[in-house]
Amino acid sequence: MIPKVGINMTDTNEDTVSLDPQTIDDWQTIAAQLDDPTIDAYRTALWKAYDELKAIRQQEHDLTLRKNRLKLTVDALMPLVYPAGAEDINTRSLADAIRLIVNSCGG
Repeated sequence: MIPKVGINMTDTNEDTVSLDPQTIDDWQTIAAQLDDPTIDAYRTALWKAYDELKAIRQQEHDLTLRKNRLKLTVDALMPLVYPAGAEDINTRSLADAIRLIVNSCGG
């Protein structure tokens, strides 16, 4: 009989490890597997992958926060750099447009 041993990793960051034996035989099987040295390499790999997954989820969270802060910064700076009442060069005569460009370049 194969025991029900599982790791539940959902997108809601609820990481749980559960052992759900149905009978005393399941407990004995689980105990035998936990003491079995042949699965130590697999167990080690499993927990390394599990830890790396948790680290990546934390990085995703940190990046999401940083991305939102940068969006707020861009939204705050955009009107300061490109104000809504900026001159439309297409409504000017050629001479006025040239004067505007030269003056804006410091000339």
